[in-house]
Amino acid sequence: MLVESLENDAITHIRIIPIEGKFSVYISLNWKDGESLLVTSKKQPRFWSSLDRLFRFITDKSTNSHKLQISITAKG
Repeated sequence: MLVESLENDAITHIRIIPIEGKFSVYISLNWKDGESLLVTSKKQPRFWSSLDRLFRFITDKSTNSHKLQISITAKG
């Protein structure tokens, strides 16, 4: 879902939340109200172990045609 949404400029906001040394991602889509937790094909939350890898993934998959807001929510 993330790759297709990034490629189609459907994401308006990405919120990153640190959880136990990893990072989970919530996305807001331009056609849907609210946020959606990014999950794997097995419906488990998708985690990244590194912010560097997460940002590299986002920038590699997104287009430059629109602005994308990214925020990191501090733990607690």
